[in-house]
Amino acid sequence: MNVCLYKVTFSFDRKLETTLRLEINQEINVYMSISLRQKKMMKTKHALAMAFIEKLKEQKFDTISIKDICAQTDVSEATFFNYFPQKVDVIAYLLKAKIFKTVWTVRSLQKNMPFTRRVEKTFELFAEEIKHPYVFFEVFSMIAMNKAQIEAFSISCEELQYIYPDCTCEEKIRTISIHDFFEELIDDARNEIPKTLCKHDFAQFLLTILTGVPLSIPVSEFPNITQIYHNHLSILWNIFQL
Repeated sequence: MNVCLYKVTFSFDRKLETTLRLEINQEINVYMSISLRQKKMMKTKHALAMAFIEKLKEQKFDTISIKDICAQTDVSEATFFNYFPQKVDVIAYLLKAKIFKTVWTVRSLQKNMPFTRRVEKTFELFAEEIKHPYVFFEVFSMIAMNKAQIEAFSISCEELQYIYPDCTCEEKIRTISIHDFFEELIDDARNEIPKTLCKHDFAQFLLTILTGVPLSIPVSEFPNITQIYHNHLSILWNIFQL
């Protein structure tokens, strides 16, 4: 990765210039602090996870052979279990990474973007990750059966920066859940939504749509999941006149 720091001058907004320089410097510092050995380990760990998810498109979680995954990625089984002590940790690793990327992307949108559009963008990004129905079903079932373990799983800022070099890792984003992120969006939009609306319940309602819609539609409709999400959200916006 070639890292260049360009001086950007915005004469009309010195605060914006300062903010951008700080963010660029932060990304550079995180990346440069990662040793070659760490980068190699992160590359191997990510390759194992991606090989696992490819297998999940064809096999059930319980039938996936770690031996086959290791042969495909040319690493030992000991190395796999060093990175992922249990198979479900692969799911936790990928889930935490995807949540981070989604939250980071939505947070990066213009602050004056309406609440409804920010929520829709969150759903669109989620939809991009679940185009393959069997992967979704297997991942969802593992989350349901291992919720506490997956919630406790931690992925470092260095790992996230390696996976998504264009994103700036912040501690709050690294550890946030989708439910908590929905609550954050609601807090930021208190002037757009009814004041009597319970933040926790509304966030739970959004999470129910996010996870429930894929479970309720035929497999043949998964390619249209983004539009189906929009249809359900439109009903919600109409109910609350948003």
